[in-house]
Amino acid sequence: MRETVPPAPCGLDLEDVKRTISKQNRPELATLKVSKKASRSGPMSRKPKLRRSWSKRLQARTNGVWYALGLGFSDAFKDPGANVREDTLWNNIDAMEEAVTIIDLAEGINFSLWSNLGRKHPSAEIYVLDFPSGLRASAYLVLGGYYRQAISLQRDWLEMNLLGIYFGLVNSNREAYNAWKNGANAPIGKKLIGTLFSRAEFRRADEQSRLRDRLKIAYTELSYFTHGAGLEKYDLQRQTDNVPRYNPKSFKLWSQMLKRHSTLVFDCLVAAYGSNVWEALDREELAFFRKSTSKLKDGLTH
Repeated sequence: MRETVPPAPCGLDLEDVKRTISKQNRPELATLKVSKKASRSGPMSRKPKLRRSWSKRLQARTNGVWYALGLGFSDAFKDPGANVREDTLWNNIDAMEEAVTIIDLAEGINFSLWSNLGRKHPSAEIYVLDFPSGLRASAYLVLGGYYRQAISLQRDWLEMNLLGIYFGLVNSNREAYNAWKNGANAPIGKKLIGTLFSRAEFRRADEQSRLRDRLKIAYTELSYFTHGAGLEKYDLQRQTDNVPRYNPKSFKLWSQMLKRHSTLVFDCLVAAYGSNVWEALDREELAFFRKSTSKLKDGLTH
């Protein structure tokens, strides 16, 4: 592994960061340990000096927010049918474990790109700047019963990966990339997809796996959820009343789309970067990667 590590976030000890990176093998995503010094001095370590009356008022206000947002139904209540997260996990543990594997693989791939292409390469850097990704957020929301929003975030994840490829391969003008990071426009949607196929790598991938058509279909499909079209067609909240509820059919749709769209993202990354995508994957990640891509270049080995 390279000696260089990302800068430690404010309040964290750099040596702790390095040790964690070495242990986790994920420099951009490792769970960072707070040093003893930081834990003593950090603002969260200080106990609030509040009057008892103010503490009660704050608790009452907190409870008001908790109940108004239905957080008990998504996070806390223990009765069957009254906790979306527990009901989802109880009834779909295989699918959720597969979703976690997909998330782990996405993070492994981005570590591989970070290692091979450098921390400032757009695909690697965008992933770090955007972490936690739309992919993780999608899994979090589906466990709370927010199905349309969870599916629409799959489009966010797809686009962020395509933008990394666009700035890393199609338009390598660093000034344009820096301008985009600071608010300038870049191609989006089907226009962004079209720019990728100006490259021979993507035209070859299209011949192998109809990549262009698959991208267009996926983007159109995901846009329904982003813009609210098809609410009656998909009927995602059929079993929902005035609080979040577990909807089996909606979860199944999310899971199926996640598998399909993750395959698409991985195919795009392979088309763009070849072996740089998988060289840093461990055996388990590589085995799942083989199953999760439509067409890989010859010679995919660990």
